Amino acid sequence: MSKYLRKLLRTESYSIVVSQYKRSNFGVGDEENLHWAIVIMTDEDKLEGRMYQAVNRINDTRDGVTWDISTAEKVSLERSSRCLGGVCIGVVKQKELSTLDKALLENVPHAKSAEWNCRDWVMECIAIMKDEGWVTSRIYHQQDLIPALKQASALTVEVGQPALVEFDDA
Repeated sequence: MSKYLRKLLRTESYSIVVSQYKRSNFGVGDEENLHWAIVIMTDEDKLEGRMYQAVNRINDTRDGVTWDISTAEKVSLERSSRCLGGVCIGVVKQKELSTLDKALLENVPHAKSAEWNCRDWVMECIAIMKDEGWVTSRIYHQQDLIPALKQASALTVEVGQPALVEFDDA
């Protein structure tokens, strides 16, 4: 639901966005390799919201990597030079924010394979949010998001600031 429709209906709800960020060797055109996070857009005009992301840290374990959840109460997509926009995938009511927060934080990142990454964690979170009714789009695999993420990246470059696009189930 767009911010304009929500304002018209006077419902207190927030867009759920999969945001994407450049990585050292990956940018526009490499969306399947970018860093992904989930942002609950509490202020769409300023592109601000609460961020959830899985981050890997080097350690002394056998595989040398530990995954953690990193959150930030208020991030601005506009203030990140690495942000390439994102895709609106769902909506959460304000009164359900604490339930969503708990659900995402309980999804502790665990590498299921050597190739497991932040994008896999985002997909796990999308499945959780679908079960709760916050995401109703037909998103089952990372590849389902790639066309919209490519559109957001291209639009971000074109307008010179992070752009959000709606996920299209068509």
